[in-house]
Amino acid sequence: SWLSAPKRASARTLTLAIRDNMKIKPIIIGILVDSACSILLAIPIGVVAVIYSHSKDFTPESFEAYYYNSLPFMLLSLWAGLVAVALGGAVTARIAKEKRLLHALLMGIGTSLLSIPISLSLPLWFNVASYTLMIPCALLGGWIVARRINGQQAGPGYPPQGVGSPDP
Repeated sequence: SWLSAPKRASARTLTLAIRDNMKIKPIIIGILVDSACSILLAIPIGVVAVIYSHSKDFTPESFEAYYYNSLPFMLLSLWAGLVAVALGGAVTARIAKEKRLLHALLMGIGTSLLSIPISLSLPLWFNVASYTLMIPCALLGGWIVARRINGQQAGPGYPPQGVGSPDP
């Protein structure tokens, strides 16, 4: 299994499986890639929003209220953030030599935890969608990379085979 733990694993066995062969560097690099991609994807969204706000003569306060209540801008922001998380998960899995999906999972958890202060001012529906999809997107990015590295074309088929073992 991708956790390298027996089917009836105790909490201690699972902890040992996670601890063995875990590297912090791929996780940190994945979080940094996610952050950088989020910023790079947010720039064009912000430029469009500012151009639009100037055409409507918004004040800074009314612009913020409009932006947080604008479904198209919020959905675009959600999409950009999830793409960034998937890219971070892919980079994490690529750098990790073993347990690629577990590294991607931990990167997704780290990103989720680090985004809490930023998300406090966002609408509830946005946070629910974001936190529900963040870890699966990190795993998706890791899964695609793991499949390609293991010589299989990314596509349907779960669970990924050989993800928890060293690459040949």
